[in-house]
This record gives sequence, C-alpha cells and structure tokens, in this order.
Amino acid sequence: METWKRLSTPLLGVLLILGAFFFYSTVSSKAAAEEKIPEQVVLPQYIRPQIKGWAYTEGLTLESSCEVALVPGGDKSSLELYVDAPTDENGQILYDDGQIWTLVLRKHGYFYPLMEKQYIQQGNVSYSAYYSHEDDAFHIMVIKNQRADLDIYECIYDVHEDAFEVRSIYRAKDIEEVFRNY
Repeated sequence: METWKRLSTPLLGVLLILGAFFFYSTVSSKAAAEEKIPEQVVLPQYIRPQIKGWAYTEGLTLESSCEVALVPGGDKSSLELYVDAPTDENGQILYDDGQIWTLVLRKHGYFYPLMEKQYIQQGNVSYSAYYSHEDDAFHIMVIKNQRADLDIYECIYDVHEDAFEVRSIYRAKDIEEVFRNY
C-alpha cells in the first residue's frame, strides 16, 4: 500500500497536467476558429519630394518633358524623362541596347523621383500624365518595357501628403515579347 501512495501522487499530478493541457488546447482552438483574424493591412508606398538639386540628372539626356499642374489651375511643374545616352550633331538620341532611365517631376525646387535611376536593357520607358475627375487626382502612368519584363504602375498625387502614391497596375516577368507596335 505504501508503494501505491508513493506512485499515485506523481501519477495523479501528471494526469491533472495532461487534462489541463487537453482542456486548454480544445478551448483555445475553438476560440481561434471563432475569432475573425483581420486581413493584413498594406500601407501605401509614397514618393515624397526631395532636394538634390540638378545633380540627380546630371550627365543624362532629356528624352522628353512636359509642363503639368498637379491640381487644376495650380502652379506648373515639370515632368521629365531622362536617359543615359548621347546625342548626334542633330540632337537625336543615340540609343544602345541598354540605357539608364529616370522619370522625375520638378516642383518649386524639389523633385519627385517617380522612377529611380535604373538600367533598362533592350527597352524603354514611357509615361502618360492626366487628371482624373473620377477620383479628383492627378495621375502619371509609367510603363517600363524591357527585354524580358513589363512593369506598369501609376503615381497618384495626394494633395494632403504632398506626395505620389504608387500603385502597381501590371507586372510580367520572364516574358518573351513577340511584337510591339510602338
């Protein structure tokens, strides 16, 4: 009988611990199943104004530019696309099989790097600027087309943030382009 008392106390303790663990895991799994887990919140990516002067585009060739107002009737800003390529005696850009490109918007001494400097192989960069009355915002759609990738995104000006929110529209990787009409 003495041996039974010595063994029963630890055995009872182990059974109580196992019972408590089983009860806790059952209750917590039911609670987790009933609990609504919120979706992950993705914060928008913003391009904020920077001061780097004209050094950012130094040594690059201005490929195209236009004057735009970020709000209707507002001050004009300059939207500028640059490429790292020389020009001939007539001012025509001499493209190679790859160049460094960048797209910036200049406003009151600040600039917004809408597309950071990057090497684009066998491709180009184009953009479209427009004011949307649907969402009352200025948009710049950027198309980066290169040998095996296509990336289309929008930069939407947020008046309250004084920044451009970046939204990806379409991205294709590892593609083999068959035809392009532009």
